[in-house]
Amino acid sequence: MHDDTRRPARVELDIGHESSTLLVAGAGSEPSRTPIDLGQANVRPGPFASEPPGALELEAAIEIVEEQLMPLVRAVPRPAELSTTASGVDLHAAIAAALGRAPSVPVRIDEVEAAFSHLASLAVGMPPRGDDPLRHAGAAAALLILREWMHHAGFDAVRLG
Repeated sequence: MHDDTRRPARVELDIGHESSTLLVAGAGSEPSRTPIDLGQANVRPGPFASEPPGALELEAAIEIVEEQLMPLVRAVPRPAELSTTASGVDLHAAIAAALGRAPSVPVRIDEVEAAFSHLASLAVGMPPRGDDPLRHAGAAAALLILREWMHHAGFDAVRLG
């Protein structure tokens, strides 16, 4: 018998277009998949109405995302490692553009928070730098969902896929 209870659980957040999926595997239990009614085009409900999203739009989306994610936090075993994918969005490039440099591997929570601060600056009118990925609604929504999940579930790093 193989004992995997000492290895960290694997938590995967797959941020889709209309909805997302949370996969929790390992830590001595059967893998579980939980659908989440949030996605790159579904954070308010529906997509952000402007690119980049405005400040009020971003605040409203934060509340909705928190309401969806908070009940899932209790289901995450500890210790756990987080990875995420966002179909059609290059989160690595979005975070790198916000930081002005390549993020670490895995990406640390402070780097995700800095990218989110950059998004918040765009939301209050700071002009984007060139083709800033976070000015696009899908990338902004994916970063918001990832940031809220890391913040509330207590992850200090994420592997981006």
